[in-house]
Amino acid sequence: MMASQLVSNVTHARKDVASPATSPLLSFLLHFAKEERNYVDVIKDTKGEVLWELGRKALIPACTPSPDDSSDVVDESEQDKEKFLDIINGPGLKAVPPGTTVTIVGAGMSGLVAGYELKRAKFDVRILEASSRVGGRVVTFRDPLFAPGLHAEGGAMRIPANHFLSHAYINKFDINTLFPFEMKNKFIYLSGFRNGTTLTYDCFNRKLKNCDSELLKLFPNLKASEKGKTCDELFFEAVKPVVKLFNDLYNSARKDEPTKIRIAYQGVTEVYDKYTLRSYLEEVAHWSPDAVRLYDLGNAHVVFENGFIESWKDAFLSSNTSGETAGMQQLQHGMDHVPKAFISPDRKRMSLAENITYGARVTNVIDISPTGDAPPKIKVEYEIGTGDKLSVDSDFVIFAVPYTAQRAITKSRPFTPSLEQAIRDVRYVEVTKVLLQYKKRWWEDVFDSDNQGKDGGMVSDLPIRYTMFPKTEGNKQFRHTKRGAVMAAYTFQQDATILGAMSPERRVRIAAENLNHVFPSADSLQYLEAGASQVFPSDELAGGSAFCYFGPGQKSQYLETMCTPDWAYPQDSGNYRVFFAGEHASYTHGWIQGAIEAALRCVKQAHEAATSRPSK
Repeated sequence: MMASQLVSNVTHARKDVASPATSPLLSFLLHFAKEERNYVDVIKDTKGEVLWELGRKALIPACTPSPDDSSDVVDESEQDKEKFLDIINGPGLKAVPPGTTVTIVGAGMSGLVAGYELKRAKFDVRILEASSRVGGRVVTFRDPLFAPGLHAEGGAMRIPANHFLSHAYINKFDINTLFPFEMKNKFIYLSGFRNGTTLTYDCFNRKLKNCDSELLKLFPNLKASEKGKTCDELFFEAVKPVVKLFNDLYNSARKDEPTKIRIAYQGVTEVYDKYTLRSYLEEVAHWSPDAVRLYDLGNAHVVFENGFIESWKDAFLSSNTSGETAGMQQLQHGMDHVPKAFISPDRKRMSLAENITYGARVTNVIDISPTGDAPPKIKVEYEIGTGDKLSVDSDFVIFAVPYTAQRAITKSRPFTPSLEQAIRDVRYVEVTKVLLQYKKRWWEDVFDSDNQGKDGGMVSDLPIRYTMFPKTEGNKQFRHTKRGAVMAAYTFQQDATILGAMSPERRVRIAAENLNHVFPSADSLQYLEAGASQVFPSDELAGGSAFCYFGPGQKSQYLETMCTPDWAYPQDSGNYRVFFAGEHASYTHGWIQGAIEAALRCVKQAHEAATSRPSK
């Protein structure tokens, strides 16, 4: 649009529109309405940050759609909210009989939560952890990998506002100060656009909205109905039938809140669980191949092999708009402060510090039948660093490790056939992250020069795929230094395998060179000081995987089974003795929230078993 086309609209504005609040905007309109240039170019040439922001927000066509009520879809985990928060915030479950024992395999978030709450209920708790630390896939890199005072996250790195279980423990333990995590993508780099050009994400959206011919050359076979829309608009249109079905089922159910949530998700699952993200977009939303490719290149967290329901539920990762409205936060001094809180002296008698055996790799689990007056037990065998084999007998066992790691543990007898199949089949996602330390936070100047603040995300089609530049405002680790650590690469599946197969030195070099290529004016290589990476595909203790994300049909087929305990005694009774935690056995895959959710379910199950079994 040429600016002159707006002259009549501007000059004939109604008098009652003018006010102290609107006069700067009207002055701005009159300022460039006479210019015979594209209005976006005029805006960029206009001096004054406030004037720029007024014009940008008021005049650029809306680049982010209304979520069409998807933001109102209640999270599936909300159906258990009240009963789980009662455990966390209440006085604890009633005491079990003295001498009741439980062995927990894994000291990740799920194992720690289960151990803590069972200890509060007077269980004798033993946690066997193969590594030398707690946290599992919560991995914070700091000194000596980075300069003193700096840290960056190799695993879990953010907490959405609606993850009530994570927030409950953070508040309960007064762990740390939360501050915002910038989710907005600020830049995008496409190799095929002008032989490799970096655009602000706002500009990218404007070009899509305005059907920019140069950009659309990369997507020549978009349908007419797909043109003039941003990636978010395409996605929200695509999922409208799912949102409508959910809301119809939820609103028509004359039940209590947990039941309404369960009914709505059951209905959505029955209809849409058979699709991957790709097959849903192609077969239900009828996207063209170019629309699929546009969505892939324009977003940071697209994994087309995911079950569709997983991607729809995690909408704040599937769309930029939802990400910005998720209220995402992070911890000032690193996410590893969450698991470390469970072993802190501040927990006093409830601290798990002495309940954990480190360097204990579980190898075998044996069901021991009762003899005489002795009740049935479960023997857990494990190896220590010297190669010696030790064991511990207990009344109950909780597996709190990924299936991909659990598969290496042998058993004296199998679990139910459906659970054994789930352990073999359930899908996990591979992730590789590369983290770089720079002597100067050069990206702040880059962002500022394009009126993009000082931080945010960058999407590219280069091997690094997605970069997250850390939040500057309110970030205490930046108070007394110009240095910074950036998550230079966040990659999934094949991209993760490619980077993961490289030597550590080459990974760091590729990530640094990719960033320098995207932002050549920053000359960032001169500031590079150190690098580290988290390669989940080669992480033996994580089973080579970062987190569970169901494939098509797996939620319907496996989730209930995955949450059901096993090894009852007597065999046909409900006196279960083995329980299954971990984020995979939850509604909230890939998040600390899911790990806590599964742990608290196991706590309730184990507590019920311990308090209802016949006395010895």
